[in-house]
Amino acid sequence: RERLLRFTRQFEHDLGPTLARGTIDEAAKSYRARFDKYAPSFSWQTEERFEFRFRAKGLAISGAIELRPASVVVELEVPLLFVPLKGRALAIVERELRSWIARARAGDFDAR
Repeated sequence: RERLLRFTRQFEHDLGPTLARGTIDEAAKSYRARFDKYAPSFSWQTEERFEFRFRAKGLAISGAIELRPASVVVELEVPLLFVPLKGRALAIVERELRSWIARARAGDFDAR
């Protein structure tokens, strides 16, 4: 069994619950198409918890997004081999979240 590192980051948002959930669905649809070669897996476990998984070079990267009223909590679980990339990974997650939140606010998609 591979050794994993888990880290968590919280990001604020001002989207309502329906729009926040719809935004995650839109992002998942986009990532499924863009990153198909990494065998993405996405699923809602509860109304507030969305889980995801990608495979790269035989290793899995998994995580979850927990929806809260004014924030999302992102949990990532990565193989220890990827620890040197932690800062870069968090920066990418933050950039992507902020981009999707801005798109939702701008009405770029119907997230109902």
